[in-house]
Amino acid sequence: MESPPSLARNLCAAATRWPQALALRTADRHWTFRQWLGEVATVAETIETSRRPLTASGASLDLARYAFACSLKNRPFQPVDRATQAADEPLPSGIALVIATSGSEGAPRGVMLSDANLDAAAAAANDHLSLLPGDLWLDCLPLHHIGGLSILWRCTRAGAGVLLHEGFAAEAVAISLANQPVTHLSLVPAMLARLLDCGARPPGSLRHVLVGGAALARVLHDRATAAGWPLNPSYGMSETSAQVAAHRASIVKAFVKGGQPWRERVVFGAAVTRQDFGARLR
Repeated sequence: MESPPSLARNLCAAATRWPQALALRTADRHWTFRQWLGEVATVAETIETSRRPLTASGASLDLARYAFACSLKNRPFQPVDRATQAADEPLPSGIALVIATSGSEGAPRGVMLSDANLDAAAAAANDHLSLLPGDLWLDCLPLHHIGGLSILWRCTRAGAGVLLHEGFAAEAVAISLANQPVTHLSLVPAMLARLLDCGARPPGSLRHVLVGGAALARVLHDRATAAGWPLNPSYGMSETSAQVAAHRASIVKAFVKGGQPWRERVVFGAAVTRQDFGARLR
């Protein structure tokens, strides 16, 4: 049986199929897929072969480099912040990532994800959010959590570019939206509120704004949609490689008689409870 696509395999495929397309952009640098493959291959040469996860903290660009480099080396990767305890035991074959939970239901803990987990989640998200070659996803979420890191898997699989910010600053995001052809954006509700407060406007290129990480209040949802922001309220977990469900108006109209607008705690017209997803998979 063929092994599932890894982050490295998808990068190699993208570098072959779209060598000159944008892979990653930061505030002052950018790489095509071919250049990014060369960049992370150099980093991979410095990494020892091991089934113990390589643990790294630091800037988002450094974590992105290590994510790809570890995949090239077939070594598990564990991005951490200062408060996270790193794993130090050899991991089973196939485990590609150890990522901390958000800590919303207690102390953060490490979740092991395989290449198959990560690729299946990326494929489903890309299909649901229509991520296409040449699209650009603005990533201002921390890369030591799955919400920010999973964007690398999605974009590399799709042949889309990542516009990587070093954390969230409303003014910086607003400038990028005004000057770059951003098609996708991931936020938590507090970030969305700050963008609205600073007067940021959604560009015509923007097709999807994935909002998760916390409950999206109806008043904030209505305020943003009235201003033209194409919101996709979502629910996800580290254990599912991020997204479990995301609202999309066309899907609701297809599955719910007469169509229904988005409502808090509702998916496809039915109320969502903690029991529906087992709160946390154990």
